[in-house]
Amino acid sequence: MQNNWFSIFGIDIDTPMKKGIVIAIPFMLLGLIKKSKVKVTDIDGEKNSTVDNSDGYVQALYDVKEQYGVDFARNIERLYRLETSHFQSGGYQRSNTAGIVAQSNTFPFGWSSLAKFLKANGLSQKDVFLVPENNGHTYVGFHSTYWGLMFTAWFLATVRGGNVYAWYGMTSERQNHYKALLDPIKTKIV
Repeated sequence: MQNNWFSIFGIDIDTPMKKGIVIAIPFMLLGLIKKSKVKVTDIDGEKNSTVDNSDGYVQALYDVKEQYGVDFARNIERLYRLETSHFQSGGYQRSNTAGIVAQSNTFPFGWSSLAKFLKANGLSQKDVFLVPENNGHTYVGFHSTYWGLMFTAWFLATVRGGNVYAWYGMTSERQNHYKALLDPIKTKIV
């Protein structure tokens, strides 16, 4: 057995190519982990909080399915895929939401239902924050991907009566337009 740190783990590396691959893998994984964390500013101005961009949306979609049904959960997945560029957009990665536009700079940011949702789920205003974007809008963000999606589903189920298309607007014209955008999107999780 070779006398190096690989031998501690029972790894026999006999060529430079194998050494390079084994050494590169942990650094690649660290890069993926590092990319999943984004620094943001809390409501109270603290700049040391980190947004959880893990796959919390998968569990959230399963929970939405259990609470509101398969069709509703599929529409929420479509909404998130459209609004977040299939969970890849920078805005999504910074806010963990599908674009909740803040109407005010003070909690609950023009969303009175947000305070009700947080309280009903044992969360507080510390679990949300503002995300200013270059497009001139400021968005409400959640520290958890899971809770960002759950708020969207809860809001549309309870406040908008299950009308997912109301995310885009309250007029039938806007909702019909949004329906035409959402319906062709294929769901992959629900």
